[in-house]
Amino acid sequence: MKKNNFWLFLCLALLLPCALHAQVNMLYYMENVPARNVLNPAFIPSQKFYIDLPVISGVAFSVGNNSVSAQDIVVKKGDELVPELQSNADHSPFLNKLKTTTNITSESRVNLLGFGFRLPEGYFTFGISERDRVGINIPKSLVRLGFDGAPVALETKKYNLHKIGCDASAYLEMAFGYSRKIDDSWTVGGKVKVLFGEAHADLSFSELGLDVGDQYIDLYGKGKARFTSPVAVSQRSDGLPYIRQEDVKLDKMLHPVGFGLGLDAGAAYRYDDRLQFSGSIDDIGFIRWKKSDWEGNLNARTSYKSWDFTVDNATSNWGQQVGDSLKNSYKSTFDAAHGYVKALAATVRLGADYDLIKKKINLGLLCVKTFGGRYRYNEVLASVNFRPFYWFNASVGYGLINGNMGSLGLGLNLIGGPFNFFATTDYLPLSYTSNNIPYKSKYVNGHVGVALTFKDRVRKPLCHCE
Repeated sequence: MKKNNFWLFLCLALLLPCALHAQVNMLYYMENVPARNVLNPAFIPSQKFYIDLPVISGVAFSVGNNSVSAQDIVVKKGDELVPELQSNADHSPFLNKLKTTTNITSESRVNLLGFGFRLPEGYFTFGISERDRVGINIPKSLVRLGFDGAPVALETKKYNLHKIGCDASAYLEMAFGYSRKIDDSWTVGGKVKVLFGEAHADLSFSELGLDVGDQYIDLYGKGKARFTSPVAVSQRSDGLPYIRQEDVKLDKMLHPVGFGLGLDAGAAYRYDDRLQFSGSIDDIGFIRWKKSDWEGNLNARTSYKSWDFTVDNATSNWGQQVGDSLKNSYKSTFDAAHGYVKALAATVRLGADYDLIKKKINLGLLCVKTFGGRYRYNEVLASVNFRPFYWFNASVGYGLINGNMGSLGLGLNLIGGPFNFFATTDYLPLSYTSNNIPYKSKYVNGHVGVALTFKDRVRKPLCHCE
């Protein structure tokens, strides 16, 4: 059964990360949903006043990777999934699809409270949300290592693995926003965010490599791991950290272990009564974590005999040997007194939309790119947006970079009285395995919620009766 372990790990790593970008971009052109102000603070809500209720007013999630989908790893035969790649097969087509570094990214966002209202000159918004982010980097050389096996006699293969890393954080965001229409063409907006850090962990290497010969493996590397938590961190016998169940207490979990600031900025320019250009940048900022509850500093240089570690070898334990060598090379420090600063992953959006039928059918194009950290996401989203009535809006779109001919973007907005319901996704999978795994999708995301919205009161004209 060990020969399937590599495939299981690869599938789980690339296809099933923890829970990318939680801000679903199909929301960008849904003009009657107040939540689109999160994507561009220059977008003024169409309602006079709105209220976001705890949790039900907005839950967003996204998972995925920037390299491959399930169809690149396994093939469907009936209702079964069968590994397409075997150790004696040609692996070059699969390796060519992998990025130099595969970024497995995930994010979730839950609205806890929010509201917004119109001012004499502008619009004010306020929101509190819980945000969680995870980013994992896997270099192509690590996957190639599993395929190559031992080299021939007198040959040495070198693998640069220093791109291996991860970063995970959880924090509470409190955002204050203001939007204003400058003139008939320009609208601008911005947000100031106060961030309360809840937990953080990261792993990075300045150097990590393997030199593999037919009779030996040389492992060398320098790296660092950190873990910051609101609850007490204990030490295992091997020096690694863990949290005891009895130490998990609600009052400690509510105490921030980091503070930070963030900024969002956006603008929209209406060229004429049909064409509009817009752009925004969000999550420019940082969190300063008070201290590391655990730090591990790696300085490894070791050699050991091992010459058979191909992915289909049922008796090979090369992975365990490498893992044990890295673990034993860490020097652990608990309750480090110094703090550290981590930057947020910023997102830039540039959009253009055109009213094909004025105020009824709209064509939109949106370019999205992230910067910083271990979060990598690029997309060009094309959409058709239907706005036949105030109470009914719908959007259909396609991701030109990550759609992979296996997903569609969809958005629905229904308004009844004060209840404003919306549900959106950039990547609704169209093909699944028997285990409900999206077969052609690199990403899956969604955003759903119900807000209370209140329009301006419409004044009826006076009746002049004779």
